[in-house]
Amino acid sequence: MKTIFFPAMILGVFIVFGCSSPRYLPQSGEIDVNQYGSFINISRIHGGGVHGELLAVDTTTLIVLTDSGNQEVVKKVPVADVNSFSLRYARARNYWWTVPVFLAVTVSHGAFLVITAPVNLAVTLGVAAGGQNAYKYSSDEISYLQLKMFARFPAGIPPNLSHPGEIEKIR
Repeated sequence: MKTIFFPAMILGVFIVFGCSSPRYLPQSGEIDVNQYGSFINISRIHGGGVHGELLAVDTTTLIVLTDSGNQEVVKKVPVADVNSFSLRYARARNYWWTVPVFLAVTVSHGAFLVITAPVNLAVTLGVAAGGQNAYKYSSDEISYLQLKMFARFPAGIPPNLSHPGEIEKIR
C-alpha cells in the first residue's frame, strides 16, 4: 500500500502546483467585470508557440501580449500561421487536493478499501480534471470571429494605443 500511496501523493502535489492560471484571469464570479483579455496559447505551423494575454483579433492577425522574463512584448501572429490554439477566460477551480485527501480517507474503510479506493480515485480524478478544463476553449470549439469576444480590445487596438510600448504600460 505504501508503494502506491506515496507516488500518488507526490503526483498530486505536482498536479496542484503545475496547473495554475495567470493572475490577470478573473475568478469565475468576476468574468463579466474583467478588464483584461483571456489567456491564449497558440501553436504555430512554423516556429515556436506563443502564449499570453489576447489583446485583439482582426481578420488576418492575433495580437498577444506575452511575458518574456521581466518585460512584456506585443506579438502579432498571422492567422494563416496558426495551427491551433487554446483559450482560458477565467481561473479554473482547483479540485486536485481532493484526490489524495479522499484516497487517504478510504483507509478507514477496512477490508472494503480494495473496492472503495479505486472507485474513490476514479471519481475524484474525474471531478478534478473536469474542474481544470472548465472556462477553456480550443480551436476546435470556437472560430476566430468568436475569439474577439475574449480579447481585451474586441473592436481592435484603439488608435491612441498604436505603439506597442503604450499597450505594455496599461497594466
